[in-house]
Amino acid sequence: MSQSKIGANLTSALFPAAGLYLSWWLLKEVGELVAGIAFVVLCVNYFWIMRNLRKSGE
Repeated sequence: MSQSKIGANLTSALFPAAGLYLSWWLLKEVGELVAGIAFVVLCVNYFWIMRNLRKSGE
């Protein structure tokens, strides 16, 4: 298994879990608006990272 595949698999597994935890924590500490904005930013960042990992693996 190549390093780019291992990196893609780790990112695809760990990044969403960390993003959901951060959003949940922000919801409790700061409020809905900040948690919602952070969640949207993290989702866009996740899809951007995965697209770039897929391109680098080809």
